Amino acid sequence: MTSTWTCLALILVAVQATTLLQDSFDDINSWTISAATKDGASSDIAKYDGKWTIDNGTLVMDTAARHYGLAKKLTTPFKFEDKPFVVQYEVKFSGGMTCGGSYLKLLEQPMKGDLNLQELTDKTPFTIMFGPDKCGAEAHLRFIYRYQNPKTKDFNEVHARRVMDADEKIYQSPRTHLVTLVVRPDSTFVMRIDNQQVSQGDLRSNEDFDPPLQPAKTIDDETDSKPADWIDDEYMEDPTDSKPDSWDESEPMYIEDVTAEKPEEWDESEPELIEDKSAKKPEDWDDEDDGEWEVPMLRNPKCETGCGPWQRPQVKNPNYQGKWHPRRIKNPAYKGVWTPRQLPNPEYFEDKQPVRSLRPIAAVAFELWTVSRGVKFDNLLITDDEALAQQWATERWQPKYDSEGGEGATEVMQQLQDAYNYLTNAADENPYLYIVYTLVLSVLVAIPIFTCCPADEPKSEDSADNDGEDEEEEDATADNADNADNGDDDGTGPVRRRRVAQDD
Repeated sequence: MTSTWTCLALILVAVQATTLLQDSFDDINSWTISAATKDGASSDIAKYDGKWTIDNGTLVMDTAARHYGLAKKLTTPFKFEDKPFVVQYEVKFSGGMTCGGSYLKLLEQPMKGDLNLQELTDKTPFTIMFGPDKCGAEAHLRFIYRYQNPKTKDFNEVHARRVMDADEKIYQSPRTHLVTLVVRPDSTFVMRIDNQQVSQGDLRSNEDFDPPLQPAKTIDDETDSKPADWIDDEYMEDPTDSKPDSWDESEPMYIEDVTAEKPEEWDESEPELIEDKSAKKPEDWDDEDDGEWEVPMLRNPKCETGCGPWQRPQVKNPNYQGKWHPRRIKNPAYKGVWTPRQLPNPEYFEDKQPVRSLRPIAAVAFELWTVSRGVKFDNLLITDDEALAQQWATERWQPKYDSEGGEGATEVMQQLQDAYNYLTNAADENPYLYIVYTLVLSVLVAIPIFTCCPADEPKSEDSADNDGEDEEEEDATADNADNADNGDDDGTGPVRRRRVAQDD
């Protein structure tokens, strides 16, 4: 009987589980593209005019260096009560990522009226922001929630601490990655990458969020100041201490090594550097533009042991004592480190279940800026059922991930596609690269044409005579090469150089 009731309870829970949104992106007709303009951005990039496309069942950001705005309402607003909130989706960086976001914003339900998704901007209030974000070397898996301070009524963004290996786990692999966030009714959360937990914590914890949710109980009194007679030096010089009569501050730290002797091979008459006699002033050298030309210097081959004035090396002085200082003792007047007087913080509050205070979620949105194109999204799921999210991970993401990591033609084609996306991303950022690509392709096409299809010329009657002449020319060329090898022609041109020391 007990097992029967257990099964009925599980069935009831399954029936009550709600899928708030699921989309495998066969099209984007059910989504709303933002027609708004971002405040504070330059006019050429202020519009949310990044081009969205559908590629083989994936949503693609197909334009570089653009703002993107796309949103869709949930089937029903989600209220943070007695069920977990789960958001999960796939993301793939086909051409890598230089700088840009690929996160979701879970938009809050307005207190009055309805959401106008066509007016989506960065100012549109959200309850949760979650997903990858990267610019340069800084890579994140972000989790941010907005919380209204019950005392001040101001909204604050509370940021989860950084997932340290997000770059390695997400951006350094061209495969499709799965990111998951679960916020539970007990105010705990879990983040996963590729179905593996990478972070967990508590919305109330000062260690899991920076800055933390709850402010300090007390704050410094800004009107308070340290008294003039406050002694905060823990140690002081001993007034009874005096310098010993034998203490000699005049002795240097280093002295000459009197035991050292000049090596016999040391030549004080020779300079360490000599002029390079083979160097010549370049014919096109302009003293006015290039400065006065100076003969480059070479290290003197006679100075293998040493040249110039010889000096004894320095050694530590055994009689060195340095400057005398009196010993330090505990300061009897020490009062400790001064801190300002503490006052109750008017913004302090204590919320034992902050998750219940989060604003209801009415829609999901991609509100993004990206420098790199080709970012792909797929299999977006928003639900209150963790088991359903796991099922999607197993049935939809895992086979795709495994196939992309396999060997054979599939992997080769994927690598070629990724390389193409990488090159096009780079060219979008630096248009001159398109010229380079064109020239390289032209050369690659021309090489096999000229190699496989040489121009055959009929051999003339004088070919035998020409062959003899060719042999004579080859002999002459060989003689010239021999002369060059013997030093008759060094084959080098003048180089502009200032006076510098060079090794032989």
